Amino acid sequence: MDPARDLDEIAAIRAILASAPRPVGWDERRRRIAAVGTVWPVAGDIAVQKVDAGGVPAEWSLAPGSDPGRVL
Repeated sequence: MDPARDLDEIAAIRAILASAPRPVGWDERRRRIAAVGTVWPVAGDIAVQKVDAGGVPAEWSLAPGSDPGRVL
């Protein structure tokens, strides 16, 4: 973990979010989060599992050693 790099990444994310008006509605919010998520690739040790969340395509991001019973 590199605290200086982390701060740079946080600043970059904040700049992306501030570059456009705050999204209104769920579709617009999803598009914004998807756009922010394309800036940095998913870490190599993260498993991404595609799932259906009640008819909505979704993903679980699974970190090594994580407890699948505790989710966000």
